[in-house]
Amino acid sequence: MTEKLYALFKRNFPFAMREEETALRILSNPENCIFIHKDSSGAIAGAAVIHKNNVLLLCVDRPLRHRGI
Repeated sequence: MTEKLYALFKRNFPFAMREEETALRILSNPENCIFIHKDSSGAIAGAAVIHKNNVLLLCVDRPLRHRGI
């Protein structure tokens, strides 16, 4: 799951300067609360990753934006 969340992050934030190892460590924290939305093929198309009161990741793939996801 962590690798798929990281792939979503890289697709939507290609300009973000974050080492892959660091991003995977942050996203894999067992205390995170993860909400995902899958597209019709079952791939992750949107996600929110929350840790305590911090939003670590919030994004939806561009083709699915503005559709209430």
